[in-house]
Amino acid sequence: MKFIKALTFILIFLKSLIFTPFTHAQSISLSLSPPVTEVMIKPGVSVSQTYLLTNNGDDTILTFQILALDGNGIVIDDKEKIVPWLEIVSAQLISPSSLNQENPTKTPVSAAKGPSNSLPSPIQTDLAQKFQPPPPAPITEEIKNLPLDKPFLFKKSGQLKMLVKISPPIGTPQQDYYQSLAFSTAPISANISRSAIKQSLNSLILISVTDSGLPKQAKITIFNLPRIVDSFDGINIDLAVKNTGQTFFHINGQLLLKGLIGQAKFPIIPRIHLTGQEKEILIDSPNTKKISGFFLGKYTLKADFILDEGSLKVDGEKVFYALPWKMLSVLIAAAMLMKKRSSKK
Repeated sequence: MKFIKALTFILIFLKSLIFTPFTHAQSISLSLSPPVTEVMIKPGVSVSQTYLLTNNGDDTILTFQILALDGNGIVIDDKEKIVPWLEIVSAQLISPSSLNQENPTKTPVSAAKGPSNSLPSPIQTDLAQKFQPPPPAPITEEIKNLPLDKPFLFKKSGQLKMLVKISPPIGTPQQDYYQSLAFSTAPISANISRSAIKQSLNSLILISVTDSGLPKQAKITIFNLPRIVDSFDGINIDLAVKNTGQTFFHINGQLLLKGLIGQAKFPIIPRIHLTGQEKEILIDSPNTKKISGFFLGKYTLKADFILDEGSLKVDGEKVFYALPWKMLSVLIAAAMLMKKRSSKK
């Protein structure tokens, strides 16, 4: 009986080894250029933008389409917010073999051998040019006639070249339109393990339709800084700016910290603010929301920003005091405890 149970266990174990389906993880790595397109265009005018998507990972199934962005710059699947005058007019798949053969190594061909220091004759030169094989033409596959949401095979090391046309007609409301050229991948077969998660990649298309430019405006909505900070804790940055104008902008500038014996400048990270969007201000340092160091005395922290590269300014100022109050509290508590013990004696 024990022999039968042992044999049954061995058979079940061998079956699990033999019939377990093979799975592997799919490597997905896509690069897209440009990641952001900013266009200011008049109604009735047309412009085009070329995009290049490169597959640096394994073969994958790919789809692409135009989608809209919400007020926070997040891609949403809302067909009503997709503008009809933004369209993909062409798309070409460039095979990996053509990319490797675009710059072939040229080997000179001689019609006759001669001394190494002799110049080739006109006949030799003509024969060398005649027998030089021409570089192969890029192998491309037009896919522009396929539906935008139809999946297709995107091979490893291949490229997808696309042309997008922006042509708002006369009478288009003059305002901002935020769209995205969106790409999505899917596993190439059912044998891919669950680690091959569907991935998305987007190139933002920010369009301002205007005859003479839309007004820009912003304000500081959050600027929190305690009146007293500990000297050893550093300065936490709790600062936000909201776009109150009618078009998007890049915010540039710095935080200026002034003390009793000097001052220091901390550049901020330029970020895009869409219309109505509120964003935190981050400084260009390893810790984007904190100024580290030892501080003692009275300080002034000034926010000094400009919109894009223009003259519109946004600023604010806070005054605070830095004291080593945590260390002082410990010392005072220790002194009181020692005094209490000595009084008991």
